[in-house]
Amino acid sequence: KPMKPMVNYLHLAICLFIAAITFIIAKTGSGLWFFKANTFNTWVFVLGMEFTYMLFFVTIVVRSQKKFDRQKRKTIREFTALLFAGVLFRGSSLAFNEVPEWILPVLILVYFLSHIIAQGYIWQHSDSLFVPMRTSQPNEDKKKILCKKYQITPREQEVIEQICLGKTNQQIADTLFISLQTVKDHTHRIYSKVGIKNRMKLVHMVNN
Repeated sequence: KPMKPMVNYLHLAICLFIAAITFIIAKTGSGLWFFKANTFNTWVFVLGMEFTYMLFFVTIVVRSQKKFDRQKRKTIREFTALLFAGVLFRGSSLAFNEVPEWILPVLILVYFLSHIIAQGYIWQHSDSLFVPMRTSQPNEDKKKILCKKYQITPREQEVIEQICLGKTNQQIADTLFISLQTVKDHTHRIYSKVGIKNRMKLVHMVNN
């Protein structure tokens, strides 16, 4: 769903604010009157920004719940909970702000990997959550030329047709009576032959 311009401006303003504080700390080594430069304050500031963003995100999720069916609501709530758990996990690292130097790289690595579980969860459920792009004005001549030029097999043409209808990989598998992995193999070969990386570019190629 497209974001309102004001949301983009707000993100830009926050990023510029963080960049300005970082620049001042780097140049002066002392920080500002409301933010004294030391390790603990730096962690609190970063996590405070993250927590604020998280509250905005949770608000958006709660307000949009009624637009989805029960299963999607459950998946979105679980994803949000995993994201929130990542923020809390990183917050707990404040207890280890005074550690030996050899431990610090490990803490930094764990800090940046703390959202992997949430991202992996949403990736596993992407087919059921997101509606793929579809062709709005398919050009049959373009499709024929594309298939002939790149030597697309009949089965791969069937997959392309389904992709153009905006079906997920699982829906394509159900329609063509093949396994989900076979669909993924076909799409990978199609992308390799045509020289693209995703279905969005394929859809653009067959649109008027």
